[in-house]
Amino acid sequence: MTEVSVTTHSLETETDIFGYSTVTSWLPLTPAFPSVSGCNQILWGTADGVAWDPNIVANPGNTINDMQCLPAAVRTWWLSTSQSASTSYSLGPIVCPEAYRTAFTSEFGSSTFLVCCPLSYYYQGPGDCISTATSGEVFTIYPKPTDSWTGPSITTITSTSLVDGIPISGWNIRQVSPTPTSSARPSIMSPWSSVSLTTAMSSNLSSSSSPSSLSSNPASSSNSHRELSSGAVAGIGVGASLTLGALIGVCALLYCLRRRSKMSSRAATAANERQQQFPPDSNQDIHAGSIPEISGREIFEIPTEERVHELPGEEINRELPAEPHHP
Repeated sequence: MTEVSVTTHSLETETDIFGYSTVTSWLPLTPAFPSVSGCNQILWGTADGVAWDPNIVANPGNTINDMQCLPAAVRTWWLSTSQSASTSYSLGPIVCPEAYRTAFTSEFGSSTFLVCCPLSYYYQGPGDCISTATSGEVFTIYPKPTDSWTGPSITTITSTSLVDGIPISGWNIRQVSPTPTSSARPSIMSPWSSVSLTTAMSSNLSSSSSPSSLSSNPASSSNSHRELSSGAVAGIGVGASLTLGALIGVCALLYCLRRRSKMSSRAATAANERQQQFPPDSNQDIHAGSIPEISGREIFEIPTEERVHELPGEEINRELPAEPHHP
């Protein structure tokens, strides 16, 4: 819960790019200005004039004037908007007069801009409220200050026509102050602090259910017990969910490790069985197909020239025949 109060602004000063300063003064429009009979039938200027116009001057002989239909603050505010002066006026805080209704509101942060239109008028846009005058309605017309005063005149509407009305607008500024929270309300501790949570629960529950506290103030003890129980249940629920999640994660990790170990064991067993079923040939070079440098064997070069060997033969000794000697 928050407490909201409407306050009046202090003076505000604004300086334009040329160095000219304007002071804004705030005029409160509270409480609601009472309604005066006949004010809704007054026009300012001519038969096509404006209703509820703060410019109506209280001339001598007027039976109803602006000081009766509208509060003085509205006239001061309206005249400052049409004059160049070092001080301008804004309405705030504002409550619509009884002869008006709230026609438009707009929120700006902690401030509310409020527009009031006369009863039976609807908001047309900035600075304008519209109503419909039907045939036969009677209006009292007050002339402008520049016109020679001849007294108010009475006119009767002969056909349905639109009537302009002047809205009243201002600002309501809210000051929001937070309601202080009770220090007895327990805070939810971290779920992994199970010791602290259990200790706090035991301490709070025992203190709230003690005979002395129940006998002294049963209502407050019951409320405190209910608040503590809700906080404890919330803490236990969060802790249980996190603990369950951690256990599931550990179980999943152990399952993956165990499965990987089984797969490795099965692969080793299958390799041993293949070796037993198909033992390697003893005459077969176990390093066949391997690179000599890697297998550690010596490297021999193939001789490029073949040595020719003659087969051994038997030697036969023979004598050569002698030629005959002639004398």
